[in-house]
Amino acid sequence: MPHQFTKRPVNIHGMDGIHLAPTNANSAEKLPLLVLFHGYGADMHDLAGLAPFFQIPLEIVCFQGSRATPFGGRAWFDLGYLPSGEMQFDEKQVLDAAKTAAKSVTASLSDQNFHAKQLIVGGFSQGAAIAMLVGLIMPEKTDSLLLLSGRRPDKMAQLIQNEAALAHLSVFVGHGLNDPVLPIMNGRNLREFWRQLPADLTYHEYAMGHEINQEELADINQWLRQVTQPGEVS
Repeated sequence: MPHQFTKRPVNIHGMDGIHLAPTNANSAEKLPLLVLFHGYGADMHDLAGLAPFFQIPLEIVCFQGSRATPFGGRAWFDLGYLPSGEMQFDEKQVLDAAKTAAKSVTASLSDQNFHAKQLIVGGFSQGAAIAMLVGLIMPEKTDSLLLLSGRRPDKMAQLIQNEAALAHLSVFVGHGLNDPVLPIMNGRNLREFWRQLPADLTYHEYAMGHEINQEELADINQWLRQVTQPGEVS
């Protein structure tokens, strides 16, 4: 049976978002906190639509990017394209956005409305890049990363001061084989990046485009159970 959620707008450390809390959860119970960052051209409502499909109780915060896109929606950083069609972006702008996001995530953990027992940071597409960087900026506070149809920022490795600090991290990477926006090589590059680190990587490819399908949702739910209830998963 899908979980039902109450929704409320939030502004945490200057960043707008939506807080979703399961209505059937004990108010005194500490739940995993899932923080999500949307993709380019979407907004804070986009990934909030996933909430009813998660099979374990979670508190969820969906943040919204501060930048407007030319065709509507929001972004975490600007995108451009080379004459070859290859996507490009300003690495400093990406890192600045991630540092701002990390401050809002940190503030969420100390907010009296949340009683998180662990932190999962995730995102889709451009939001996956922000989620990855947040996890590297604050590895001591991040337990797991959920990275969907994303791309590795070129200078991401420079944030790693101590690889051993990532040993506790569980990482889910999912990507579509037919993704026309961020081709599958981006998912495979992410796989190789995380394989070189001591984090616990779960990697999947799917017969889909730039999206989240039912098969991926099923794998996400299995992974969420493993990382949030390890003693109860056979």
